[in-house]
Amino acid sequence: MKRRVVLMGAPGSGKGTQGEKLAETYRFEAVSTGAMLRDEQKKGSALGGMVRELIEAGKLVPDEMMTALVADWAANRDAGQGFILDGFPRTEPQAEALDRILQERNEAIDAVLFFDVPFDVISDRILGRVGCSACGKIFKVGLQVASEDTPCPACGGKLVRRADDTLETLRQRMAEYEEKTAPVLAYYEKKGLLKRIPADSKPETVFSRVQAALTGGH
Repeated sequence: MKRRVVLMGAPGSGKGTQGEKLAETYRFEAVSTGAMLRDEQKKGSALGGMVRELIEAGKLVPDEMMTALVADWAANRDAGQGFILDGFPRTEPQAEALDRILQERNEAIDAVLFFDVPFDVISDRILGRVGCSACGKIFKVGLQVASEDTPCPACGGKLVRRADDTLETLRQRMAEYEEKTAPVLAYYEKKGLLKRIPADSKPETVFSRVQAALTGGH
């Protein structure tokens, strides 16, 4: 079983859901840089304010800002514990920085999972999702919850739609993703680490593909 795993995919590709399943199944540390950034926004910090403006404009957070967050996480983690990193790297400089950060701790990425999903599926997922304002879990309206007025199934909190979950913002995010993140796939493919996961199926089916990829299957 590969223990240091990077999850990649466009917004709405399901990598967050699969990361949670991996963490629960194998007791890996699940690290979401998106969650780190949302925490900064909740704190009302200067960093959080900058992040909010960038996200609402459909832009990626600058490399130096993201790298600093990940370097701080790496410096405080248990080097022996497996991890799933979701949301980083999103550019080639970030990928190079992650290599350096881990090398300083005598570690390296074992596998990179790319969740491949068509745009029409992604748009349906993004425009129909809601998140809990209390625990942060994400749900699909009409699938996991009846409506956005339904209490959170996990904690009973209030479900809300993210301000940036609009078709216009999604198109901007996808354009930015194609320009800056897609080249990272080539970076990891050259290293022999990239594993493509067809991810437009049910979560259980996708998870079976993930497990096969991480244990040496196809």
